[in-house]
Amino acid sequence: MANPFKRTFELVQHTPLIHFQHDQAGATLRATEVKAKLDRFINDKFKVLFPDKEGLINSLSEISVGESKSLPYKLRITNSYEPKKYLLTSYISAGKRGVIPTDFHYLDGLSYFAQESEVNELFEEVGKDRNDRPIYSFVSEKQSIISKWGLMNGKKEFLELEVFSLDQDILHIVELVLPYFFAFQNFGTRQSKGFGCFSVMLKKGEEVPFEQLLDRVYPHRFRSIDTFQNLSEQLRFISTSYKLLKSGRGSRENGGYHKSLLFMYMDNKANPIKWEKRRIKRYINNNLMEARRRVVYLKVDNNNAPIRSHDGTQDWDDELGVEYDYRYVRALLGLAEQIEFQTNQGGNTKYVAKIEHTGDIKRYQSPITFKVYNGRVYLLASHVDTDMFDQTFNFNIYLKEGNRMSARREHNQEYDFQLTTPSKVDFDLGEFLEFALLNNEENIDGYEQI
Repeated sequence: MANPFKRTFELVQHTPLIHFQHDQAGATLRATEVKAKLDRFINDKFKVLFPDKEGLINSLSEISVGESKSLPYKLRITNSYEPKKYLLTSYISAGKRGVIPTDFHYLDGLSYFAQESEVNELFEEVGKDRNDRPIYSFVSEKQSIISKWGLMNGKKEFLELEVFSLDQDILHIVELVLPYFFAFQNFGTRQSKGFGCFSVMLKKGEEVPFEQLLDRVYPHRFRSIDTFQNLSEQLRFISTSYKLLKSGRGSRENGGYHKSLLFMYMDNKANPIKWEKRRIKRYINNNLMEARRRVVYLKVDNNNAPIRSHDGTQDWDDELGVEYDYRYVRALLGLAEQIEFQTNQGGNTKYVAKIEHTGDIKRYQSPITFKVYNGRVYLLASHVDTDMFDQTFNFNIYLKEGNRMSARREHNQEYDFQLTTPSKVDFDLGEFLEFALLNNEENIDGYEQI
């Protein structure tokens, strides 16, 4: 006899879940993470998604508990299969790829730099070839130092999600909401970049049409024109797209130099806004480089001077007679604790801009989310939080050599300079995405609006 207080669902996994407890037996999607997010989703969106369910709406308003609005149900997530473990990296050289065992799974070319030093430990230089290039061996026993792995189930290996509650209305609410919730939300680390993407099977082998779900939970929706046959292609497409949207691409990266679409969008407005990167570089050049016993210059890509100069020199000044409106633009697509800049001293010497809000804003996740479904990449966006407009941030600039941050400079000012985020009238997320993906001769190729 079926348990009347339980509902069971099957979850299909589409992209790896970056899991900090990967080494535990049965490591899978964490019920605690799902429960907290599902409670919030139900409280925020059930009435919008199901305005005709008056009885359930009334029940929901009566049973939310405390400020957290925790709902009276429990979740259990189990995995009957052993997921495949993937090492996630930004770059592995050809010489290193050639010595990786065939049963070791990895995905490279991603915007995932958190474990570069750990990944390097997996390879030991054992000599040089006749062209003086390093020869490596793979050190299998050092895999234990990798702090996070991507866990991935196969296409036909489902996770089982069980929902328990003594309240039948709650069970019904969860049952209605769950497909929309998993269409809206990713899980684990770097979830806005497409990792930890799942969908719900309502019945054996049956799903609600994915794009029909997206239409109800995301106001801005784009998809890749092409389908991608494997994880590497899917995640690299996401990585490339996000980089071009927010930060741009360097001349030595695959595909060559490309300006940030966010920079271009703000710079092309009737009243142009210049972003923080230009302001930081000007400050470094004008205040720091010559203030040290040795001069440490910012690295300049060939043919792409980081700041346009009016007389052909690298004086980094703004154009004569022009008052530029500098803002902390990239904050609207997600806050960063710091921004790093390469120097002419090599990869271990960098300038670092540490960023702190003048109030209490510590975190802000990007309003843009990537998902993968049936080989297609979806770029989805909600709205920029109104609290992020017109916010002021302090910028403190340091020189980082190796893993050590240098001491502050000779003066004792509280911060080097401040920048404010754009006003709401200056930034429209939907307009920006159409500019970046569709309506610009330098737009990101491969997307269509849905």
